[in-house]
Amino acid sequence: RIQDTNNANSDFKIYSPDGQNHLRIYHQNTTSDLVTVTSGGDVGIATDNPAAKLHVVGDSKLFGQVTVGADNDVSPSASGTGQLRIDGNGYTGYIAVDGTAMYVGHNASARDLRFQTNETDRVTIDTSGRLLIGTTSHQEAYGTSALQVAGTTGATSSVSLIRHGNSPYLTLSSSAGSSLGDVNALSNGNRIGQITFAGADGTDINTHAASIAAYVDGS
Repeated sequence: RIQDTNNANSDFKIYSPDGQNHLRIYHQNTTSDLVTVTSGGDVGIATDNPAAKLHVVGDSKLFGQVTVGADNDVSPSASGTGQLRIDGNGYTGYIAVDGTAMYVGHNASARDLRFQTNETDRVTIDTSGRLLIGTTSHQEAYGTSALQVAGTTGATSSVSLIRHGNSPYLTLSSSAGSSLGDVNALSNGNRIGQITFAGADGTDINTHAASIAAYVDGS
């Protein structure tokens, strides 16, 4: 028992509940234990049943460098494992590092991955793996796309390529193979690439207006 003789309401007690082999710190003005140390070495703050080496219930502040992991690789899995794990309602977010890459993601099939500045969504990777800039919902425009930039002004809906010292390149490439990395030769008449112009008709933006396309002529 620790008591401040100048303050009758400042009475701390350190005790061990019968049969639990736990050490607990209690204050007379609280209705529950403040700190619990289990026989296995787990420490709980504001919880009497810690499930990890340090288990804190409530807001926390950390100042200085925080290191997660101990020079060990952790590959993400279906359970959402990683060096840093964030438990959501029915899913898990994670940051993980292994010998292949650094991963930022989650294990939910129905949630996007979004990046914000000033509490505003800027970049979204949706549940289909599409990269969306300026929007969180893909809009079909003459078909679907893996990358979409959307906005209401030229500045928010334009893409620019800048190369200092020479000209930049925009390359449209094609292979006759159907798998990633294939380099199967194209045949006569195969389309190599196409730029399409489409306009809205009041229902969608799937109306073809014009195209610039390149095809193989010969072999």
